[in-house]
Amino acid sequence: MNAISGRRIAIALVSAFVLCGCNGKPRINGEVDTLDVCEQVTAAEAERIIGSATGAPEAAPHEPGFAGACDWQFNANGTPAKLSAWVMTKASASNLATTPTRWFENEPRLGEAKANLGAPARIRSVGDVAYLYGTTLFARQGETVLIVRTDRGNAAQIEDFARTLFSPKKN
Repeated sequence: MNAISGRRIAIALVSAFVLCGCNGKPRINGEVDTLDVCEQVTAAEAERIIGSATGAPEAAPHEPGFAGACDWQFNANGTPAKLSAWVMTKASASNLATTPTRWFENEPRLGEAKANLGAPARIRSVGDVAYLYGTTLFARQGETVLIVRTDRGNAAQIEDFARTLFSPKKN
């Protein structure tokens, strides 16, 4: 690679970084044990992914070990629908005496998910590891785990929600 090519690549990367509005600050802080998941996705981001919401997002009950959860209500082909997201952080999992990675890779839990939701498909464009079971996505990035599920939406919506939650905050 010559100096001109290297310079062009560097300029392209910097331009892409500036255009995306990324500041590198993670949206989810793995050191918090509670998190308002609803505040992590802006109204504009939610609308881009699920269309017009039929109400404000609401904090949802979450399982032990999870930092928080949120439900978004919308219409899917004229039918009321819901998309839910749960977030586990390293800090929130500390009361489980495990890490998010070990929780995510737990064979009995994976077997239960497969028995209840069917065989998963590996999704390569979300986090470090992600598995889609129908319209439920289990994804891990570092020591953060997401579960995103929809009752009447589609897989593309839940994958995009997970990507958004794993993405850096925008200014």
